[in-house]
Amino acid sequence: MDHEQTKQTIFVGKIIEKLRREQLLNQEDLADLSNKDRRTISNLERDQYKPSLETFFNLAASLELKPDELMKVIYEVKENQEFYNAALKEVLQKKVILKKKRNAKNDE
Repeated sequence: MDHEQTKQTIFVGKIIEKLRREQLLNQEDLADLSNKDRRTISNLERDQYKPSLETFFNLAASLELKPDELMKVIYEVKENQEFYNAALKEVLQKKVILKKKRNAKNDE
């Protein structure tokens, strides 16, 4: 099964929204702190925008978290763990195929 075909996604939005609200920040505040516009934060919180690595780091700083701490909170979501596990399974299957191809080539 191809990972792309599973249509899984990583859920970030509700986590960012929860953390933002815990700090009594509105979307405009978080946008200003993370150098984004409010629409981007809104799209992010609705999982319609996936942050770049730079934006992820800025969001973590804006929420006074280290990037790995924010990633840990994101990873704790069941669907995100399922996404990772599916991706890992696909990678391991591909590695088996690559190894077989290399072994067959070496046997020639």
